[in-house]
Amino acid sequence: MDLYDYDVIPRYPGHILVQKIDMNLDRANKENLECFLQIEAPDTPRPPPDNDEPGLLPDPSKLSAEAMFRATATNDLAPGYKSIGDFYDDLKKGLKQLPDSAFAHNKDEQFSGLDFFDDQMVVITDQASALNALDTIIEQGEGNVAVPDSHYAVFVKLYLNREGWAQLKVPTNPQTKDYKGHSDKDLVYKLSLVFDAGFCYLLQTIQRIWKTDRTANKIVLRLLLLRNVHAIMTNVLTPVANILVRQRLDNDKNRVAAPCFNYYPLKDDGKPENPLSPRELYTRLCQLVANAILASPTDDMKESLSQMRDYIRDKIRPEP
Repeated sequence: MDLYDYDVIPRYPGHILVQKIDMNLDRANKENLECFLQIEAPDTPRPPPDNDEPGLLPDPSKLSAEAMFRATATNDLAPGYKSIGDFYDDLKKGLKQLPDSAFAHNKDEQFSGLDFFDDQMVVITDQASALNALDTIIEQGEGNVAVPDSHYAVFVKLYLNREGWAQLKVPTNPQTKDYKGHSDKDLVYKLSLVFDAGFCYLLQTIQRIWKTDRTANKIVLRLLLLRNVHAIMTNVLTPVANILVRQRLDNDKNRVAAPCFNYYPLKDDGKPENPLSPRELYTRLCQLVANAILASPTDDMKESLSQMRDYIRDKIRPEP
């Protein structure tokens, strides 16, 4: 399975778990936060983090009906489970059925502290280390409110403090193809294509790291790909997203564009083309940025995108 695959990249709207919990790409409003609280809810009540007041944790079973997904949706994720915790319980049972030899083949391809200067990263080499890694995910992430930085605890804090936020009016579940014809020179559409291509280039780069070990003839490529992951996020996706959310749609002063996180490339009818090679995707990304520069209405935007184009050419090449 590849990350850069039309059938793997999430599509919105969707739903998750047996309750068909809402999965929308939307602003961080009350309904969307309720969705995440339902998804990340612990299986059994646990004490709240020490720095939270007792009694303020929302009961996922009593959240508003608006957060439940339409029955007509087709994008299912983990439909046989009532909670993320249930999913992890089954995963743990499955891991215990596997011999140590099932985990012993790709040690040098995994992320480790050597890659990120983090001695807490777990390299999986046998059943015990696999279970240890899963326990870390459960403790720090889904289904654990007793850990202050767990996903559920973080969403609780966001939910309780949401009134002080300034929110932009963005489309719900935006699609890049829907931006076509809704701005001068199709600027929004062209910017969204840049974001989608950059997003897919990021997924492809992560996947390539997993397939590139630390042997002498591959270590230079692996180091390049590792640097590219951070560079794509901070120097391509972030600035393009910041430009997108400043673009009005249909001259509506209150409604702005948003990143779509779509698969790239898509045909005009919305169906996917075949995945591109790293070199092809990189070349397309450079060309899409050039197209956006030509559509830019201001010198400042042209300068910003030109700097991005030069950075892509110089710093995030697909090979040494």
